[in-house]
Amino acid sequence: MKYVSNHLANDIAMERNRLRIGFLLDGTGLVAWAYRMVEIIKQSDYAEITVIVQDTQPAEPLRLTLASRIAGKIRSGQFWNAVGRRILTAVERLLVGKPGLLPCAFEIVDGTGLLAGIEVIKVNPRRHHGCDYIEGDELASIRARDIDVLVLLGFRTLRGGILSSARYGVWSCQHGDIRVNRRGPAGYWEVMESWPETGSILRIVTEDLDSASVMYRSSSSTDVMSLADNKSTVQWKALHFIPRKLKELYRDGNERFFARLKEENAHPQFYDRRMYGTPTNGEFSVLLWKKLLQKCGRKWDDIFYFRQWFLLYDIRDDISTTLWRFKHITPPRDRFWADPFVVARDNKYYVFIEELLYAKKRGHISVLVMNRDGTFEPPVPILEAPYHLSYPFIFEFENSIYMTPDSKGSRTIELYKCT
Repeated sequence: MKYVSNHLANDIAMERNRLRIGFLLDGTGLVAWAYRMVEIIKQSDYAEITVIVQDTQPAEPLRLTLASRIAGKIRSGQFWNAVGRRILTAVERLLVGKPGLLPCAFEIVDGTGLLAGIEVIKVNPRRHHGCDYIEGDELASIRARDIDVLVLLGFRTLRGGILSSARYGVWSCQHGDIRVNRRGPAGYWEVMESWPETGSILRIVTEDLDSASVMYRSSSSTDVMSLADNKSTVQWKALHFIPRKLKELYRDGNERFFARLKEENAHPQFYDRRMYGTPTNGEFSVLLWKKLLQKCGRKWDDIFYFRQWFLLYDIRDDISTTLWRFKHITPPRDRFWADPFVVARDNKYYVFIEELLYAKKRGHISVLVMNRDGTFEPPVPILEAPYHLSYPFIFEFENSIYMTPDSKGSRTIELYKCT
């Protein structure tokens, strides 16, 4: 009984010591990636959501009628500039603006059910030069909630006392790496200038935005042909940053956590690139012209060139570091081979591969048997499923060979034993 009592006491203490999290929101409508992040934190055993701080000010002024907007543009001398902008935006939407294969990370999801039961503090921030200041009784009310971390998912640029109202600060995901791109728009210039990577960071917000403490940094391959997919890729990836760091803070304690953070930010990051921003119509035109040429070049390649993955091999005792020494194994034109894993047995090499027939658009696992002299038999399918299989990860355990292929199409992790 004494053991049980102590065990329960430890559980209660751990429950009490979970991190207290607050969210800064504009309302209960959340973009899809943020909804999933809140869901992960809510279901965790390291944090509890104790308060929602909600902005009650409208996000933007009431829309004027079309006639009023046109009259305003004419009076300001910006009419033709606005017309040109609309034309350029329409061209951009046709070239790179359409969503591709990914689910949209910006779709608005109703978070009423997800946030039910959580205390809501409604605030009316003072707005000044594009910044939001939460002050007076509203700020005092937030501070009284004893919050460990405030997560920024709304408002504009926060300034003032709200930045120090949570024990460990205000955390914010920034979709863009401040080492190479400041002022945004997020994920835009990376696509339009065909950068190889699109960065994202998690930071603690400070008064000086350029010196904010970076807690987490990541990069993704830029989808240079789709603005929508490139932005969604970054957002879906970034939703895990805050849950990971909250778990780390809970596990390691604040002293170790922030000592490590201080060490990681010890070296100053100097920014020597241009200050990016929304492109002017002239810049917009040049970017779209280059993107059009790039797209035409890709279409030309698709029509006149055939791209195909193949295998390379070199049989010798030492590892060859010169690719021209390797020999090609080229598949038939109706398929590609990839992800080779090799098992050596009885003076033969068993090369397990992903084999994908273009007509089926679904991969299966095949094996190619190669002799010591480099001669080989054509690959034979050994594992097929009604969903895509690839990356036949092979390992040995207690003299038996096992394989765990990539089977994410079935939402399972599958283990096979070689017979």
